Amino acid sequence: MGDSKDRGAGPARGLHWRLTVLLAIMVALAVAGVVHLDVVRYYEAQLHDIAVGLVEAENAADKEPLSEQGPEAWVEIDTTVSFAYVLFGEKTGKITLTIHPYPHAKVQDLGGISYIYAHEGGEWKQEMSYHEEF
Repeated sequence: MGDSKDRGAGPARGLHWRLTVLLAIMVALAVAGVVHLDVVRYYEAQLHDIAVGLVEAENAADKEPLSEQGPEAWVEIDTTVSFAYVLFGEKTGKITLTIHPYPHAKVQDLGGISYIYAHEGGEWKQEMSYHEEF
């Protein structure tokens, strides 16, 4: 009978196989993480475009003339996207518009509006909105 070294058996071969499997799992997780971040950024960019449209529409609807000192506030846009299952399933988006008044503004309250969107048929559809107080 031959020696176990001749057949390539033993603890070293088992260790090599296990390390290869662990490395493959780590690579798969890293690739899934990168894909997840890329997909989330893609959908967040879509929501950001919607948010810019909301702000521009509100500014266009404002009938008061612009003060001599300039705009009374600036708007911070924050978007988040969530999936029912890490990368798959229902997509839900949230746009939060936080209003930061400038010192010369008549109203100095920090506040905001949040919009909840569902992604249906390739488009974002508004589900609800609510006022946020900070």
